[in-house]
Amino acid sequence: QIIFQGQNLAKLFIANGYAEVKTGFGNQPFVDELHKAAEQARKNKAGKWCGDPDNYHIRTLTWDTPDPKALCFNLSGQVHNVVVEQVLHGSLFRIILLPSFQMLTLGLTGIVCPTLKGKEDQQPEPCAVEAKFYSERNLLHREVKVLGEGLSGQIFLGSIIQQQDDVEKCFQQELLVRGYARIQEHGVQKTKFARELRRAENHAKLRKLKRWKTEAADIPEPTQAQVIVVNSGDTFTVRRCSDGALIKVALSGCRASRAIHNDESEDVDGRFKNGQFTRTRWADFAWESREYLRKLLI
Repeated sequence: QIIFQGQNLAKLFIANGYAEVKTGFGNQPFVDELHKAAEQARKNKAGKWCGDPDNYHIRTLTWDTPDPKALCFNLSGQVHNVVVEQVLHGSLFRIILLPSFQMLTLGLTGIVCPTLKGKEDQQPEPCAVEAKFYSERNLLHREVKVLGEGLSGQIFLGSIIQQQDDVEKCFQQELLVRGYARIQEHGVQKTKFARELRRAENHAKLRKLKRWKTEAADIPEPTQAQVIVVNSGDTFTVRRCSDGALIKVALSGCRASRAIHNDESEDVDGRFKNGQFTRTRWADFAWESREYLRKLLI
Protein backbone atom coordinates (compact mmCIF):
# COMPACT_ATOMS: atom_id res chain seq x y z
CA GLN A 1 0.00 0.00 0.00
CA ILE A 2 1.11 3.55 -0.67
CA ILE A 3 -0.11 6.12 1.84
CA PHE A 4 0.01 9.78 0.80
CA GLN A 5 -1.13 12.46 3.22
CA GLY A 6 -3.01 9.85 5.23
CA GLN A 7 -4.87 8.35 2.24
CA ASN A 8 -4.44 5.07 0.39
CA LEU A 9 -3.63 6.07 -3.19
CA ALA A 10 -5.17 2.90 -4.66
CA LYS A 11 -8.43 3.58 -2.81
CA LEU A 12 -8.40 7.20 -3.94
CA PHE A 13 -8.03 6.20 -7.61
CA ILE A 14 -10.81 3.62 -7.38
CA ALA A 15 -13.15 6.05 -5.58
CA ASN A 16 -12.76 8.52 -8.45
CA GLY A 17 -13.52 5.89 -11.06
CA TYR A 18 -10.05 5.84 -12.56
CA ALA A 19 -9.31 2.18 -11.73
CA GLU A 20 -10.89 -1.14 -10.81
CA VAL A 21 -10.15 -3.58 -8.01
CA LYS A 22 -7.74 -6.30 -9.09
CA THR A 23 -8.50 -9.90 -8.31
CA GLY A 24 -6.18 -12.40 -6.66
CA PHE A 25 -5.43 -10.57 -3.43
CA GLY A 26 -7.17 -13.16 -1.24
CA ASN A 27 -8.60 -11.95 2.04
CA GLN A 28 -6.29 -8.99 2.55
CA PRO A 29 -7.81 -6.56 5.10
CA PHE A 30 -7.62 -3.55 2.77
CA VAL A 31 -9.39 -5.30 -0.14
CA ASP A 32 -12.83 -4.80 1.44
CA GLU A 33 -12.18 -1.06 1.56
CA LEU A 34 -11.28 -1.08 -2.13
CA HIS A 35 -14.49 -2.94 -3.03
CA LYS A 36 -16.55 -0.44 -1.02
CA ALA A 37 -14.82 2.45 -2.81
CA ALA A 38 -15.50 0.82 -6.21
CA GLU A 39 -19.17 0.32 -5.36
CA GLN A 40 -19.48 3.96 -4.32
CA ALA A 41 -17.84 5.06 -7.59
CA ARG A 42 -20.40 3.03 -9.58
CA LYS A 43 -23.28 4.65 -7.71
CA ASN A 44 -21.84 8.14 -8.31
CA LYS A 45 -21.10 7.31 -11.97
CA ALA A 46 -17.59 8.60 -11.48
CA GLY A 47 -14.88 8.26 -14.10
CA LYS A 48 -15.16 5.09 -16.17
CA TRP A 49 -18.57 4.33 -14.63
CA CYS A 50 -20.16 7.40 -16.25
CA GLY A 51 -22.31 5.20 -18.50
CA ASP A 52 -20.64 6.02 -21.84
CA PRO A 53 -16.89 5.62 -21.28
CA ASP A 54 -16.11 5.30 -24.99
CA ASN A 55 -17.29 8.87 -25.70
CA TYR A 56 -16.35 10.46 -22.39
CA HIS A 57 -13.56 13.02 -22.32
CA ILE A 58 -12.63 12.57 -25.99
CA ARG A 59 -10.38 15.41 -27.10
CA THR A 60 -9.54 16.29 -30.68
CA LEU A 61 -6.00 17.66 -30.84
CA THR A 62 -4.94 19.94 -33.70
CA TRP A 63 -1.31 19.11 -34.36
CA ASP A 64 -0.51 21.40 -37.30
CA THR A 65 -1.06 25.14 -37.55
CA PRO A 66 -1.93 26.07 -41.16
CA ASP A 67 -1.44 29.83 -40.60
CA PRO A 68 0.85 30.44 -37.58
CA LYS A 69 1.02 34.20 -38.20
CA ALA A 70 -2.75 34.58 -38.05
CA LEU A 71 -2.90 32.45 -34.91
CA CYS A 72 -0.12 34.49 -33.32
CA PHE A 73 -1.98 37.71 -34.13
CA ASN A 74 -5.07 36.36 -32.37
CA LEU A 75 -3.13 35.15 -29.31
CA SER A 76 -0.75 38.08 -28.79
CA GLY A 77 -1.46 40.45 -25.95
CA GLN A 78 -3.85 38.03 -24.22
CA VAL A 79 -3.47 35.56 -21.37
CA HIS A 80 -4.35 31.95 -22.26
CA ASN A 81 -4.68 28.74 -20.29
CA VAL A 82 -2.39 26.00 -21.59
CA VAL A 83 -1.14 22.58 -20.50
CA VAL A 84 2.59 21.92 -20.77
CA GLU A 85 2.76 18.61 -22.62
CA GLN A 86 6.52 18.30 -23.15
CA VAL A 87 9.68 20.12 -22.07
CA LEU A 88 12.14 20.20 -24.99
CA HIS A 89 14.71 22.17 -23.02
CA GLY A 90 14.61 24.71 -20.20
CA SER A 91 12.89 27.46 -22.20
CA LEU A 92 11.16 25.56 -25.03
CA PHE A 93 7.94 23.56 -24.60
CA ARG A 94 5.17 21.74 -26.44
CA ILE A 95 1.86 23.01 -25.09
CA ILE A 96 -1.86 22.37 -25.58
CA LEU A 97 -3.92 25.52 -25.92
CA LEU A 98 -7.20 25.39 -24.00
CA PRO A 99 -10.06 25.00 -24.75
CA SER A 100 -9.32 24.53 -28.48
CA PHE A 101 -6.71 21.77 -27.87
CA GLN A 102 -4.34 23.34 -30.40
CA MET A 103 -0.82 21.91 -30.10
CA LEU A 104 1.87 24.61 -30.23
CA THR A 105 5.58 25.05 -29.60
CA LEU A 106 6.15 27.73 -26.97
CA GLY A 107 9.41 29.61 -26.46
CA LEU A 108 9.83 31.82 -23.42
CA THR A 109 10.22 35.41 -24.57
CA GLY A 110 13.55 37.14 -24.00
CA ILE A 111 15.64 34.25 -22.67
CA VAL A 112 17.40 31.13 -23.91
CA CYS A 113 18.53 28.07 -21.94
CA PRO A 114 21.44 25.77 -22.82
CA THR A 115 20.45 23.04 -25.26
CA LEU A 116 20.81 19.30 -24.71
CA LYS A 117 22.66 18.81 -28.02
CA GLY A 118 25.96 20.64 -28.36
CA LYS A 119 27.38 22.00 -31.60
CA GLU A 120 30.53 19.88 -31.94
CA ASP A 121 30.69 16.88 -29.61
CA GLN A 122 26.89 16.51 -29.40
CA GLN A 123 27.13 16.65 -25.61
CA PRO A 124 24.68 18.74 -23.56
CA GLU A 125 25.78 22.28 -22.92
CA PRO A 126 26.64 23.19 -19.31
CA CYS A 127 23.56 23.29 -17.06
CA ALA A 128 21.28 22.11 -19.91
CA VAL A 129 20.10 19.01 -18.04
CA GLU A 130 19.57 20.96 -14.81
CA ALA A 131 17.59 23.69 -16.61
CA LYS A 132 15.34 21.11 -18.29
CA PHE A 133 14.75 19.28 -15.01
CA TYR A 134 13.83 22.52 -13.23
CA SER A 135 11.24 23.34 -15.89
CA GLU A 136 9.86 19.79 -15.84
CA ARG A 137 9.54 19.79 -12.07
CA ASN A 138 7.62 23.07 -12.06
CA LEU A 139 5.60 22.99 -15.32
CA LEU A 140 5.28 19.53 -16.90
CA HIS A 141 1.64 18.34 -17.26
CA ARG A 142 0.36 21.38 -15.40
CA GLU A 143 -2.14 23.98 -16.47
CA VAL A 144 -0.50 27.41 -16.55
CA LYS A 145 -1.27 30.88 -17.86
CA VAL A 146 0.68 32.20 -20.87
CA LEU A 147 0.80 35.80 -22.07
CA GLY A 148 1.17 35.78 -25.88
CA GLU A 149 3.96 38.09 -27.07
CA GLY A 150 4.85 37.24 -30.67
CA LEU A 151 6.13 34.67 -33.12
CA SER A 152 9.62 33.51 -34.10
CA GLY A 153 9.46 31.29 -37.18
CA GLN A 154 7.07 28.50 -36.17
CA ILE A 155 7.58 29.09 -32.43
CA PHE A 156 4.95 30.95 -30.43
CA LEU A 157 6.57 33.38 -27.98
CA GLY A 158 5.09 34.07 -24.57
CA SER A 159 5.64 34.52 -20.84
CA ILE A 160 4.36 32.01 -18.29
CA ILE A 161 2.59 34.12 -15.68
CA GLN A 162 2.79 33.36 -11.98
CA GLN A 163 1.21 35.11 -8.99
CA GLN A 164 3.37 35.41 -5.88
CA ASP A 165 2.11 37.49 -2.96
CA ASP A 166 -0.23 39.45 -5.26
CA VAL A 167 2.76 40.31 -7.50
CA GLU A 168 2.71 39.22 -11.14
CA LYS A 169 5.92 37.47 -12.17
CA CYS A 170 7.01 35.31 -15.08
CA PHE A 171 8.76 31.93 -15.13
CA GLN A 172 11.69 33.44 -17.04
CA GLN A 173 12.72 35.22 -13.85
CA GLU A 174 12.95 31.88 -12.04
CA LEU A 175 15.32 30.48 -14.66
CA LEU A 176 17.46 33.61 -14.85
CA VAL A 177 17.84 34.20 -11.12
CA ARG A 178 19.14 30.62 -10.69
CA GLY A 179 21.63 30.91 -13.55
CA TYR A 180 19.89 28.43 -15.85
CA ALA A 181 19.32 30.93 -18.68
CA ARG A 182 20.63 34.13 -20.23
CA ILE A 183 18.87 37.06 -21.82
CA GLN A 184 18.28 36.99 -25.58
CA GLU A 185 18.80 40.60 -26.61
CA HIS A 186 16.73 40.60 -29.79
CA GLY A 187 13.72 39.14 -28.00
CA VAL A 188 13.73 40.68 -24.53
CA GLN A 189 12.15 43.92 -25.75
CA LYS A 190 9.01 42.01 -26.74
CA THR A 191 8.06 41.30 -23.14
CA LYS A 192 6.77 43.70 -20.51
CA PHE A 193 8.99 41.95 -17.96
CA ALA A 194 12.25 43.14 -19.61
CA ARG A 195 13.41 45.15 -16.59
CA GLU A 196 12.71 42.29 -14.18
CA LEU A 197 14.54 39.84 -16.44
CA ARG A 198 17.69 41.97 -16.55
CA ARG A 199 17.60 42.35 -12.78
CA ALA A 200 17.29 38.57 -12.35
CA GLU A 201 20.20 37.88 -14.74
CA ASN A 202 22.44 40.40 -12.96
CA HIS A 203 21.65 38.64 -9.67
CA ALA A 204 22.92 35.33 -11.06
CA LYS A 205 25.97 36.94 -12.70
CA LEU A 206 27.10 38.64 -9.50
CA ARG A 207 26.86 35.37 -7.59
CA LYS A 208 28.31 33.30 -10.46
CA LEU A 209 25.46 30.81 -10.36
CA LYS A 210 25.30 27.75 -12.64
CA ARG A 211 26.16 28.78 -16.23
CA TRP A 212 27.93 31.95 -15.07
CA LYS A 213 30.54 29.91 -13.21
CA THR A 214 32.20 28.99 -16.52
CA GLU A 215 31.24 32.02 -18.61
CA ALA A 216 32.58 34.45 -16.01
CA ALA A 217 35.98 32.75 -16.35
CA ASP A 218 36.08 33.63 -20.05
CA ILE A 219 35.96 37.39 -19.38
CA PRO A 220 39.43 38.83 -20.19
CA GLU A 221 41.42 40.55 -17.49
CA PRO A 222 41.77 44.36 -17.68
CA THR A 223 44.80 45.39 -19.73
CA GLN A 224 46.48 48.59 -20.89
CA ALA A 225 46.37 49.46 -24.58
CA GLN A 226 46.87 52.37 -26.97
CA VAL A 227 44.11 53.48 -29.33
CA ILE A 228 45.43 53.65 -32.88
CA VAL A 229 42.30 53.70 -35.10
CA VAL A 230 38.70 54.78 -34.52
CA ASN A 231 36.65 52.65 -36.91
CA SER A 232 33.19 54.05 -36.15
CA GLY A 233 31.22 55.71 -33.43
CA ASP A 234 31.25 52.57 -31.28
CA THR A 235 34.31 50.56 -32.42
CA PHE A 236 38.03 51.24 -32.37
CA THR A 237 41.31 49.35 -32.70
CA VAL A 238 43.92 49.26 -29.94
CA ARG A 239 47.49 47.97 -29.62
CA ARG A 240 47.98 45.97 -26.43
CA CYS A 241 50.98 47.27 -24.51
CA SER A 242 52.10 43.88 -23.21
CA ASP A 243 52.65 42.15 -26.57
CA GLY A 244 51.75 44.68 -29.29
CA ALA A 245 48.74 42.68 -30.50
CA LEU A 246 46.04 44.57 -32.40
CA ILE A 247 42.56 44.17 -30.95
CA LYS A 248 39.28 45.53 -32.28
CA VAL A 249 37.08 46.74 -29.44
CA ALA A 250 33.33 47.51 -29.48
CA LEU A 251 31.56 49.52 -26.81
CA SER A 252 29.13 47.25 -24.98
CA GLY A 253 25.50 48.23 -24.64
CA CYS A 254 25.36 50.77 -27.46
CA ARG A 255 25.42 50.94 -31.25
CA ALA A 256 26.32 54.00 -33.30
CA SER A 257 25.03 54.62 -36.80
CA ARG A 258 26.87 53.09 -39.75
CA ALA A 259 24.93 54.93 -42.44
CA ILE A 260 27.91 55.53 -44.74
CA HIS A 261 27.35 55.54 -48.50
CA ASN A 262 30.04 55.46 -51.18
CA ASP A 263 28.95 56.98 -54.51
CA GLU A 264 30.55 56.85 -57.95
CA SER A 265 31.02 60.25 -59.53
CA GLU A 266 30.10 60.72 -63.17
CA ASP A 267 31.97 62.74 -65.78
CA VAL A 268 30.32 65.10 -68.26
CA ASP A 269 29.48 62.24 -70.61
CA GLY A 270 27.47 60.45 -67.91
CA ARG A 271 30.04 57.68 -67.48
CA PHE A 272 31.61 56.56 -64.24
CA LYS A 273 35.09 57.91 -63.70
CA ASN A 274 37.33 54.83 -63.79
CA GLY A 275 34.71 52.88 -61.84
CA GLN A 276 36.08 54.30 -58.59
CA PHE A 277 34.15 55.47 -55.53
CA THR A 278 34.87 59.18 -55.35
CA ARG A 279 32.33 60.52 -52.85
CA THR A 280 31.34 59.45 -49.32
CA ARG A 281 28.07 60.49 -47.74
CA TRP A 282 27.40 60.23 -43.99
CA ALA A 283 23.93 60.06 -42.43
CA ASP A 284 22.33 59.75 -38.99
CA PHE A 285 25.31 61.42 -37.25
CA ALA A 286 27.65 58.59 -38.23
CA TRP A 287 30.51 61.03 -38.92
CA GLU A 288 29.82 63.12 -35.80
CA SER A 289 29.79 60.06 -33.53
CA ARG A 290 33.08 58.79 -34.93
CA GLU A 291 34.70 62.23 -34.53
CA TYR A 292 33.40 62.52 -30.98
CA LEU A 293 34.96 59.16 -30.07
CA ARG A 294 38.22 60.04 -31.87
CA LYS A 295 38.62 63.31 -29.94
CA LEU A 296 37.97 61.52 -26.65
CA LEU A 297 40.49 58.70 -27.16
CA ILE A 298 43.22 60.06 -29.44
